[in-house]
Amino acid sequence: MHLALSLFEDRIRSRGKARCRPRPLALAVGAALVGGAFVTGPQQARAQGGALEEIVVTSRYREENMQQTPLAVSAFTAETLEVRGITEIENLGDLVPNAFIRPSGTTPFVGIRGKINGDVFANFEPTTALYIDGTYWGRQVGMNFDLYDIDRVEVLRGPQGTLFGKNALAGAIRIVTARPQGDDTGYAELTYGDYNQVELRGMFDVALSENWYMRVTGVSKKQDGYIDRLDWACQMKLEGTPELAGYGDGIGGATQVGVSPFGTPIYEPVYVEPGSEADMAFAFPERQQTQKDEIGHPDGCSFGTFRGTDSQGGRVQLRWAGSDTVDVVMSADVTEEDSDAFGALMYQGPSSLSALDQWWIRGEVLPRYGLTPETFTGGTADPRDGAFWRDPRSYQVFETLDDPMNDQDFDKGAQVRNWGVSLNVEADLTDLMSLTYIGSYRELGSDFSGRSGTTQGDSTPFDYIHNYDTFDHTQLQHEVRLDGTSFGKLDWTVGAFYFDSKDQNHVNVEIEPLTFLGIFPTKIHRDRFINTNRSVFAHTVFHATDDLAVTGGLRWTDEERIYQINQLGILVLNDPLETAATRTDWKLGLDYNLTDERMVYASMATGFRSEGFQPRPWTPSQVLPFDQEEVLSYELGYKGDFLDNRLRMNIAAFYEEYDPRVISVGATQCNLFDAEDPGPPFFDADLVQTPGGDLVCPPGTPMAGQPGFNFSPYVSAPGIVQGIEIELTANPTDNLTLSYTLGHNQFETDETDPDSPAYRHPDALLQPETNMSAGIQYDFVLGNGGILSPRLDAAYQGQNTTGDPTIAPTSENIIPSYTLYNARLTYLSPAETWRASLAVRNLTDEFYWYAFASPTGGGFSVPGSPGAPRMWSLSVRREF
Repeated sequence: MHLALSLFEDRIRSRGKARCRPRPLALAVGAALVGGAFVTGPQQARAQGGALEEIVVTSRYREENMQQTPLAVSAFTAETLEVRGITEIENLGDLVPNAFIRPSGTTPFVGIRGKINGDVFANFEPTTALYIDGTYWGRQVGMNFDLYDIDRVEVLRGPQGTLFGKNALAGAIRIVTARPQGDDTGYAELTYGDYNQVELRGMFDVALSENWYMRVTGVSKKQDGYIDRLDWACQMKLEGTPELAGYGDGIGGATQVGVSPFGTPIYEPVYVEPGSEADMAFAFPERQQTQKDEIGHPDGCSFGTFRGTDSQGGRVQLRWAGSDTVDVVMSADVTEEDSDAFGALMYQGPSSLSALDQWWIRGEVLPRYGLTPETFTGGTADPRDGAFWRDPRSYQVFETLDDPMNDQDFDKGAQVRNWGVSLNVEADLTDLMSLTYIGSYRELGSDFSGRSGTTQGDSTPFDYIHNYDTFDHTQLQHEVRLDGTSFGKLDWTVGAFYFDSKDQNHVNVEIEPLTFLGIFPTKIHRDRFINTNRSVFAHTVFHATDDLAVTGGLRWTDEERIYQINQLGILVLNDPLETAATRTDWKLGLDYNLTDERMVYASMATGFRSEGFQPRPWTPSQVLPFDQEEVLSYELGYKGDFLDNRLRMNIAAFYEEYDPRVISVGATQCNLFDAEDPGPPFFDADLVQTPGGDLVCPPGTPMAGQPGFNFSPYVSAPGIVQGIEIELTANPTDNLTLSYTLGHNQFETDETDPDSPAYRHPDALLQPETNMSAGIQYDFVLGNGGILSPRLDAAYQGQNTTGDPTIAPTSENIIPSYTLYNARLTYLSPAETWRASLAVRNLTDEFYWYAFASPTGGGFSVPGSPGAPRMWSLSVRREF
């Protein structure tokens, strides 16, 4: 209730610029969401006899009724998110049609309508623009913000190239925090749940003087991870199979029998009496008791978890409201996180090993621990065999986050430090014109260890590959806008935007077998990036009649990017690389009010994502720029309220031309290392297979008969994305609320040559074609005046695929569809000062995968990212 009142008080000043003005009663009782939402409070629902309430959004930089805004936009109030248990950005994918948001620790992969950014390197800008109180968040790293003490979240689907022009290729997510009101209110909330979950949230809002208000909010979250890390030798002894770790297997030594093609020794086992002293001493070591004590796991074989969280954050806002025409908000926030690595499970083990892997095992692992290649494969062709295989439903892995071959420790987890300050000024210059200024500065620092957030990602105790990634980001933003109304018919916005960011990315990459064989040294990135963006924009809505409006928008962008590459041990370029480009985006639309409650609209709009440079070159000539991505979108929409505002239906259909669409492809360079040009990329079909099965460069190339160099060029693979989105909300009776959303999209390409890198097999689905959600809630009025509200939500994600998109996916490349059910029971006291909620996520304990893929650079498994098991929590909140 307090958030809704704050919203009303914030907007009660008369501002002639807004043609669609919020009704005070609607704001006072909170907002129902467009499709997939509901009236936020039980008593609020009854206040209007069950009618759905208006929603006020600022998706076009002016206050408008959601149902009269010709955009595909979903909006969520703080209370709406709370009753659904949505606390982080990654959870929004359950509610928004055609949104594809996958968790990956502090760095979720966010996509809308098939446009996804899966690479966190600073070379790449996010496809979906994120704004917090008008500040653009320039990096995907650290994007999984906690949604604490917010006013609302707006998710705009489709390219937003004019008003939100900074790389809003797929859409934009706008987070609007609650503003200070000076009303001496606050709340405290405690949550306890599964896996030792403890969360504290709080806020107080006070008047410092007659015109100065302050709002202070904070959040602390801790929870153990749900993926157990086990000591391998300990667990094998516990399960009665110690021979799998080398105890009692009859191997008591090793003798050299030859050398690999790289000059490293190759050993064979020396067999002894099973169980003898020599046998038992020649095995993989179990962790010492002192080590277990140090990490707090003295009993059993567990050495900690993956996916545990430990983060704290806070925000302080000062507001000056000493004038009827000027409103100033100053804000400072900070977040500190020191969580577990995100971690992976073993989706499949290896049924065979590469020659490099066998040389490493027989040259380094065997003489040290007596383990043979058969230990890793189980000696069979079954990928679910081998000493390291665990049923993924057990949520167990054998990663210890250190390197047993050289005693290095990589237990860095996921550490993020994120802070910023901002100034927001709103001033009414006249009754029909206002000025807005947004200035902000932000810094982000992060430390991650491992591939995909783990030490190695292959679920074994061996450090096959490890990364250590340090990332530093600073950004400065200024934006100024003028909004007004002219001639009684023209609403307009003009503005200018400046954004400057600097990034440093330090990454150490070591692939143990290659280092041992002397093929590939440790790769050390020390790369720097600078991005400067300047743009001006204009947006107009001309009301030709009371029912017909024409929308037009333009944004001109001038952007410069500088890339300093410094990859020690591999590639160092002294001269920075630079790109500069200008870009003009536009939007044109029509909307028509069929009745006071129903409208139709049509629009065309463009959007883009900045160009960049190849982030992983292996030779100097591979440092090549790649083009910016562009989208031209056509959209038809319908919004309507029916049955005395008890039923709301919003529909959007879209057709988007995605060209250029930039993808990375795996290839081979057959020109020499220091050649000025890498030459054409050679794919497997272009290479020559030797009698030993290796692929080498073809005759006529400078490296004919040799393996060549890894080459990952970026090519354009244009396509068409089309689909439909439906959002329904209904209050059939005063106390019953129903909701439903559907998103369906399809990707098509004109490329028919399967050998072309731009080809995509029709069955390859980078994003699920279909997602749905549904919810039901009933409010029981108790004898004491309190309200008991049971709620059930369901979220469905269709299947998608992994692996090479140019070939038909096999069953092992299909990530199955899944449906998750969440339940919540909430009690609200008669005075609405106490609220208690018992929640269960993943009610049926469904096991499901977010993603899985072959490990980058090798490894002893196919790792997968699982969803969380069933978890319960109990929250108690006190308003004051």
